[in-house]
Amino acid sequence: MKTNASLLIFFSLTFLPVIYLNGSGSYNNQPTHSGPAYQSQRLENAPLVIDSERYHLGQQIYSGKLKLNSHGMTENQNRIRKQTKMLNRLKKRLPLEVAESFDVQSFAGKLNNKQFWSLKYYLDVRYVYPARS
Repeated sequence: MKTNASLLIFFSLTFLPVIYLNGSGSYNNQPTHSGPAYQSQRLENAPLVIDSERYHLGQQIYSGKLKLNSHGMTENQNRIRKQTKMLNRLKKRLPLEVAESFDVQSFAGKLNNKQFWSLKYYLDVRYVYPARS
């Protein structure tokens, strides 16, 4: 047992410094690809992929073609408060002419989860993200 412990100590002291070696000579780190300039370049060159089911559902909700079923949901003040907060946050990101016509109170509390996230998805794709060529 004493020899096993001695061998363990010998090898750990011998090979431990090798693990921490970075290499020989001087080395300059390459810049990482992050930051606003890289992100915007990446967005401009990325292909636009749209979830058509969510997009069209959100479009129907926004245009008023889909009748919202608010029966039973109006009593849930927590849902109304959360959706109002999130829709107001989204409204601030919309272009001014769209934001003026966007009535948060007509949607808040009347949307189920799928409808809410579809509306947000539609507005994000249609108005918020920068246009791509």
